[in-house]
Amino acid sequence: MGPLIFRLMTRFTAWLDPKLAKYRPPKKPEPPFTPKNERDFRAVLKRTPNNILSEPQKAQILAGLDAYNLQVLDIMLPRRKMMFVHTKDVLGPVLLDELHRSGAKIFPVLDKNSQICGMLNRDIFDVSKIAEDSSVLKHLDERVVYVRTDYSIMLALETLLRNSTDVCIVIDEKMRVRGFLTLSTILGHILPKLNDVASDEIDDSDATAVLARNLD
Repeated sequence: MGPLIFRLMTRFTAWLDPKLAKYRPPKKPEPPFTPKNERDFRAVLKRTPNNILSEPQKAQILAGLDAYNLQVLDIMLPRRKMMFVHTKDVLGPVLLDELHRSGAKIFPVLDKNSQICGMLNRDIFDVSKIAEDSSVLKHLDERVVYVRTDYSIMLALETLLRNSTDVCIVIDEKMRVRGFLTLSTILGHILPKLNDVASDEIDDSDATAVLARNLD
């Protein structure tokens, strides 16, 4: 086909094509992209424009996804790092100093059989008013909540909230004490690290954002 014929055919096709459009069957719209797995969803979320979801909102969603993949065993304080007190201990200057230097506020209490019988919370008594002979037993909170090492941290959170407590003892399938877990530790993993996001993007009217920032 010569150049002239080719140009004429091209022009004729361009002229004819729109006139035939009404006789063509309508094109089916492309189906929206549907993530097939969590990896796809994370990719879509990261590409989502900030005018639809802000960076703190994306971080919150991703932190929630990560939380479902964590177990109590992954975030608990292991037994070897726990500090125990005994029912026969006296809250004198030496023990109080040890409790203070540990940096913890709540301590598991052992009975005469070395079994956990309660918790001692430094926040519920006034150290300055404790008599020299004041025993741990006098300030004992007998309520003890247990979670297993294989619990998801979301299930552990539900357990703490249901029992209205901030702390729990972690046990394994043989009922052996393996560690210690607090509500603040769980929240630190569920809520995103908002201090990594520009501070002007954090709305202080959002209580969740403020709490997450204060946990850092």
